Amino acid sequence: MEFGSRSVIRRTNKKQDTSNVLQDSSNIQHVTIVVDETDNYNLSFYNQPPSEVITVEEFQKLGMERMNVLRELESLKEKYAADPRKYLEQFIEEVGRIEPFFTNGLLSSQLREARRKDRIAHFILRLAFCQSQEMSQWFVKQETELFRMRFQLEAPSKMLQFLKANNINPQEVGENEKSRMLKDLSQALTIPQDSLPKSAIFKVCLIFFL
Repeated sequence: MEFGSRSVIRRTNKKQDTSNVLQDSSNIQHVTIVVDETDNYNLSFYNQPPSEVITVEEFQKLGMERMNVLRELESLKEKYAADPRKYLEQFIEEVGRIEPFFTNGLLSSQLREARRKDRIAHFILRLAFCQSQEMSQWFVKQETELFRMRFQLEAPSKMLQFLKANNINPQEVGENEKSRMLKDLSQALTIPQDSLPKSAIFKVCLIFFL
């Protein structure tokens, strides 16, 4: 997922004020956004900015909905930091309530529109949060976490299709390698060690994410 330059961002624990990032645009009637018509997945690395004309009302509505998602996500992560399973459950319930498409809660006929809104909303906030380094850091952190959680909820076949469509070719971890890394894998994936032999685990080259 590429979010601008590779410049180093300072780590900060300061709570970001995100209340005024969407400025009043009452004097504007339309905004031009570009949508990737070939996007067939719930997930996205947002490599291509969208393109179509939308009203200011929709621009503001989509931006605020995405803001609510990111704020809720930040709150849940802090609240359930010590309980990954509860965190996932609450993510499905609370974030899924705002954006049901995240948890595949929509009919297939509704998915295309949901994907369209998702792409546009991401780029609206991507633009709004470029005003400072700290704001960009907050945005990247929340969007990365959102992607991570959504990725977990995809079916394994969909995960692999999405990765391959983005030129990422995961390699399945063999049984010998898996047995040597049981403890580390269990801690990293929050999966009991006795469940790992039955689980398919893949490794990818993270250079694609730089």
